[in-house]
Order: sequence, then structure tokens, then C-alpha cells
Amino acid sequence: EPETSINDPAVTSDQNGGLVCAWMKWDYLTAYRRLYAMRLDETGAAMWQPGGVQVTVPSVFQSWPVIGSNFGTYFIACLDHDSNGIGSIRYQLLDHVNGTRLLSESGEAAVSGIGGNASNPQAESMSNHRTAFVWTEGRTHPWGSALFYQIVGPSGEGERSLNGEPLAPNNTGHRYYSQDWMETCEDGSGGFFVSFVDNRTGTKKIRVSHVDYAGEITSADSGNV
Repeated sequence: EPETSINDPAVTSDQNGGLVCAWMKWDYLTAYRRLYAMRLDETGAAMWQPGGVQVTVPSVFQSWPVIGSNFGTYFIACLDHDSNGIGSIRYQLLDHVNGTRLLSESGEAAVSGIGGNASNPQAESMSNHRTAFVWTEGRTHPWGSALFYQIVGPSGEGERSLNGEPLAPNNTGHRYYSQDWMETCEDGSGGFFVSFVDNRTGTKKIRVSHVDYAGEITSADSGNV
């Protein structure tokens, strides 16, 4: 497709010898960036429709795709801005056989109405077929970011409060990128860890927060150094 470009790939195992890949397709004529996904079997053959399935519709400008496996289905999320520039982190649940959307066409919002301040979403699989989404957001101050998380149940329902909950409360969010550059990993017991750069005091530190299988934070309020 000469008038489009693809970028921002994300990938995860399909737990059956193949993989699921998500990417952004940029239409030069409309300037729209839209999220697509494809599942490949162990031989590399496409299992969903040619060219991939569009994950959410309608969409205007999407970025930062992430994938969480749900043991037979796949949660795919991204940063999503509407035509007014209002941002959200939206997710969709896709069937493993043919990529059919299992939630509404537009997906569901892990956080909405953020005005473009959210970034760097991450996804981790949890116990009981759930998926956790973690992101940074300048909610408390436009020049200071903080970490938030949302846990999504097997049917796509959000388990934490609307718009997510803070991982390490940022009460001094007056510095640029107060909490940023985060990475996530499973803890092997149904929960997950989040490591991040903490610059709330003006001295950068690497901190780690932990969320257990029940979705509760077990680390110190500010994260463990």
C-alpha cells in the first residue's frame, strides 16, 4: 500500500508455537494512525484475515501498541486520540481463532479524557486470565508524570477504579518526568513488578513497585529502591 506506512510493532507468543503481532498503519492521505493485529502459526502462516484485523474503530491517531495474552484470547491496547486531541488508553479483546472483536467496536478505556498526557503503556498477564495495563501520566501536574495501573478481567471488565490507580503516589510531581522509563515483568505468582526512574526529589533513583495476584500493591507507597 504505497500511501501508507507501518510502524510501532509489538509481539507476544500465542502459547501454541506461534505469535500475535500488533502494529500501527499510518495513512498519509488522512494522517490517521490505526491499530492492526495478526496471528501467525508455528510455520509463519497468517491465521487471521489478510493484512490483519483493525483492532478498534473508529480511530484517528493511535500509538504505543501493547499485547496481553489471556489464554485463548488477546488483549491489545494502545494510546488513542480522537479528532479533538482527547486521549485515552483503549483496549480490545480478540478471539484467537479469527481475530474477531469480543468487546465493542471502539474497545474499552483503561483511562479516558487524559488530554494527551498518558504515554508508554505496558501489559502483563496475571492470574485467572486477567491482564494488567500500566502507563505514565501527568495527571497531577502537567510537568510531572506518575505511574498508574488498571487490571482487566477475562471478559474485558476493569477491576480497579475508573481511570486506574496510582502505583507510587506522586505527591511532589513538580519535576519533569518525575516517574518515567518504566518496564514491567510477571512475578511468577500471578502478579507483576514495575521498575521505573524516580526523579521526584531531584535525585534520580531506580524504584520497583509490586502488585500481587489480587491486584493489590505490596511495595512501599513510593516504591522500593
